[in-house]
Amino acid sequence: MKAIIGVDENLSYEATIKLLALLKMDAPDLEVVHIDRSRLVNDEHDFNFVSEYELSQIDFDEDLIAKAEQFAMSCGFHATKTTLYGSPAKLLLHQARKQKADLICVGAKRRSKFNSSLFGSIGRALAISATQSILITKSEVSPSGPLTALVTTDHSEYADRSLKLLTKLNPAGIQKLVLLTTINTRGFKNIDASRVASFKQSTEEKSKQACDRLNRKGFLADFRVIVGDLGEVVESQMEEIHADLLVMGAQGEGYLGRMAIGSSALKQVVASKHSILLLRP
Repeated sequence: MKAIIGVDENLSYEATIKLLALLKMDAPDLEVVHIDRSRLVNDEHDFNFVSEYELSQIDFDEDLIAKAEQFAMSCGFHATKTTLYGSPAKLLLHQARKQKADLICVGAKRRSKFNSSLFGSIGRALAISATQSILITKSEVSPSGPLTALVTTDHSEYADRSLKLLTKLNPAGIQKLVLLTTINTRGFKNIDASRVASFKQSTEEKSKQACDRLNRKGFLADFRVIVGDLGEVVESQMEEIHADLLVMGAQGEGYLGRMAIGSSALKQVVASKHSILLLRP
């Protein structure tokens, strides 16, 4: 498996690499990529004409990416390093396609609705446009034991393929998986309670079958079917089960991809304090 790691100046990449190490996926090969927005070209011949300030920035870039490479290797990964110049999101996407990466990983500070960090913005751009799966680390994860993940599913064909991809990635560091399906009745006036109960029962049966398949793959899987808004339920359940990671399927790319991903998933990427793995089978 090939993973691209975005390297930023505030060192949030360290938490990302640590989380990737804790996930224990099958032999990931890392490329740490730092993108300097202060220069728009990546042509060594231009260095004959740069200012003293730009030369110092080049030295800073080289030192930063070298430390990121060393940190990745100290966490047990085989790692290579690359420095690019220009738009971070655009070039991360380009590098992932060029290297045929399976996963793009970035760190992001927690964002409020009206306040964003650089890598928070990049995380949103990647969620909308990337064809690869995305790991966005929001905070440090304690290495005190096996990880717990909350996995959202609506039991659609795409959601089922996302679960298959998760098992293919083989994150041996995740011991407990909790499948979450929400039933949102907002917008339905005078909805029959018996219809909701019937739908919940059929959904619970699908969840049980999915858990049986995951248990055969070596996970400890459980499920919850809850009536409520997905975003609100996700936040409460992440806290209740002490989850380290939120896992969601993310379909499509570009503008239509944003519509397919849905506002709830994008809200988790943008505003949630939890680390998130967006799966794209």
